[in-house]
Amino acid sequence: MRDYKLFILDIEEAINKIFDYINGLDFTSFKNDPKTYDSVLHNILIIGEAANKIPREVQLKYPAIDWAGIIGMRNIIVHGYFSIDVDIVWKTVTESLPELLEKIKRIQ
Repeated sequence: MRDYKLFILDIEEAINKIFDYINGLDFTSFKNDPKTYDSVLHNILIIGEAANKIPREVQLKYPAIDWAGIIGMRNIIVHGYFSIDVDIVWKTVTESLPELLEKIKRIQ
């Protein structure tokens, strides 16, 4: 079994990739750049998959992290691709991910 700390590192890495991809972009540029959009969605999937692999007892030790929301976002992307709202994706990566990165870094 893979140590959960490696999944934490996967989450950090995926978040940092997203930040690199969107660096210097505004919302309009982001939504009109299909390669960046697809790359961001792919890394959100990685974040959700990794979060889902974090043992429940670890998740319970860090209730400030919205584990269900992270996993739910992954599920929306996987199962509802044609109904994904680019506005929500942008808000997630620009508002929620910076906060998530700080919280993830505190996990031991």
